[in-house]
Amino acid sequence: QVLQVTKGDFVGSASGAVVLTALIVFLSSVLV
Repeated sequence: QVLQVTKGDFVGSASGAVVLTALIVFLSSVLV
């Protein structure tokens, strides 16, 4: 169970990082 929760947290963090990066790239493209 602990391993599964850790995996879920890792996936959630990775998804958040990807979304944040995509948002930054999108804003940069719009500003430039």
